[in-house]
Amino acid sequence: MSLKLALLRDEYDETEPSTYDENEARGAWVVPAGQPGMVKIYALLAGKHTRFAHRYPHLSKGAAHLQEATWTVEKKIYADRFHEAGWFVEQDHTLCVVAWAPGSTGAPTGTTVQTTKAAAETGPPMPAAPAEATGEPEPSQAGSSSLLGGSLREHAYSGHIHIFEAAVRLEDFRRHRDRQYLAPAAHIARHAAATFHARMGDGSELTWDLVTRYLVDIRSHFYSADRDRSFDPNPPAGDMFAREPATHLPDLCPEGHNAVMNAARHLDYAAQKKDSAAADWADRQAWLAADHFRDALANGSRKTWVMICRYAAELHTATLAARREHRRGTSD
Repeated sequence: MSLKLALLRDEYDETEPSTYDENEARGAWVVPAGQPGMVKIYALLAGKHTRFAHRYPHLSKGAAHLQEATWTVEKKIYADRFHEAGWFVEQDHTLCVVAWAPGSTGAPTGTTVQTTKAAAETGPPMPAAPAEATGEPEPSQAGSSSLLGGSLREHAYSGHIHIFEAAVRLEDFRRHRDRQYLAPAAHIARHAAATFHARMGDGSELTWDLVTRYLVDIRSHFYSADRDRSFDPNPPAGDMFAREPATHLPDLCPEGHNAVMNAARHLDYAAQKKDSAAADWADRQAWLAADHFRDALANGSRKTWVMICRYAAELHTATLAARREHRRGTSD
């Protein structure tokens, strides 16, 4: 299976930074788990598999839970990859994915694990995590017909993960006012741009560079849901994330950005009220945003821009939910 593995040394210890390289120790960490054919798969970022609730203890309980559970996106990817390869995947593990190799015995059901990919596909499907658990919006079932074709997330999972990682580093720069986080953020964002460009096969490298900066910036707001961003520092001129009119998508096309924000608000309402009409309106706004961006940049197909705008709206919807959770925690 195609799985990005973290590069670790034998003496790896999460609590000892000297035992690993932060830039290499990110990705899947597959560990034998006591019984023959059983493994645990952790998601590592900068050598750590602890969650952001531990890094940001000042968050309200609701917002911290939402931040921590967001890491289920990596676990779901790992679970899907193992499931598609014929492994039996256990569910409801907090910190890792537990999987059993084809032909193994001792699975929780007490039966032999399915041995073929076809058999695995007919087994129990992995349930989709609810919006409150993952921090990511899930379109309401009733409105799913309006989301035909999906968003960028479905077409480039690895780029999706890079967006999250870069956004974390960008938020670390703003929160701690430390420029050491900017270089890793830019490095990861460029990986995301290259991934999207390769997977979609449409649009120029410059366009994907602009889009990736935009997506990382939107996602970074999720991690700052607990604080006032009015006095955040701006990266120095020339940095990938410096706000310059020539490289900042909302400045290049404010109409497109406003339509994305409107789509996110409709998606948020649809998720709260189970309103299919709101989901339809969200998708219409995504199409409107796509047309604005495409006209402004004169690059990329309409279909690709629609997937980009849907994805941007989904990212901002998660931020709206996080802000709501933080307000609830503060009032409680």
